[in-house]
Amino acid sequence: MNDKDLDDSHHISRYCKPSSIENGRLLASAFELRENEGALSVNWIEHYEKNTISEGIDCIRQVFINRGFGLSHNGRFASLSVSDVKKVIAQHGTSDPQILRSPTPDGLDPSHCEVHGYTHDDVLIMAKLAALVLRENLFPGRI
Repeated sequence: MNDKDLDDSHHISRYCKPSSIENGRLLASAFELRENEGALSVNWIEHYEKNTISEGIDCIRQVFINRGFGLSHNGRFASLSVSDVKKVIAQHGTSDPQILRSPTPDGLDPSHCEVHGYTHDDVLIMAKLAALVLRENLFPGRI
């Protein structure tokens, strides 16, 4: 682990568009990489040092709004355990899983991170990541 790796006891969040949600459950497409991407963009919840996951998500939601990202009322922020994400990638991928801090250069998103260890072809990993997210780990996109 290097100084950019997130601690396994921490949590990340992924904003999921309405098209990646069906009947209140995430689809594998919520964790799909674009063909030219080498990592999945997520946010580190504990960066904000809040008492609950929900309060951390509130901070991340505000970052998205400040950056001008369109959040939908039907979109959701998913919360996942770093250790669970790494386990899925380690079990089903071909690369070592890493979740690395990667704050945006403009300073507007200090909690930004990248999930490394799978590609846009690793549909099983995407499906397994989606299956990790229970309904109680989904938070409103736009309030």
